[in-house]
Amino acid sequence: INEPPPGVDLTGEDISFNESLYRRMGSSYPINYTLLNGGNLDYTGGTAITVRYFLSLNDIISPLDIPLGDININEALPKKSRLENRETTISIPEGIETGAYYLAMLIDKDETLDETDETNNTILSNNKYFVIEKESDVPHFAFATGTGGKYSLSINGFSAVNEELA
Repeated sequence: INEPPPGVDLTGEDISFNESLYRRMGSSYPINYTLLNGGNLDYTGGTAITVRYFLSLNDIISPLDIPLGDININEALPKKSRLENRETTISIPEGIETGAYYLAMLIDKDETLDETDETNNTILSNNKYFVIEKESDVPHFAFATGTGGKYSLSINGFSAVNEELA
């Protein structure tokens, strides 16, 4: 049996904005997320790690993404455990392009912590969120989710599920 090397392995899941599917530029919103330690050693919290939040037009974190801010985490996370329903507040910057964005987070952005797997530190929301101008009137909006060429689309409460995109 091949056992993984001893160490900490931080990752995350379930990153999302609370409530509605659109966000106004220049406003602050709470987000929820879950942190996990899949490693076989405890993360003691003695060395703070930095988590950076982004808006991303696609499912790849890149220099083109819009940074939303950083938080430092130094809360202990025992091996094979999770910190669920964590919350922080981020602000949507003004002057960015309106459109549909994933919410993303990069755990241990400075690679302060030596982990057994450094490739699983980027987490994306399951849904895209619409970023609109601060003064926009939003009586109607659309919302899309999905991966691999299959998407669900909802416009004003009407849905199309598993539609193939050309």
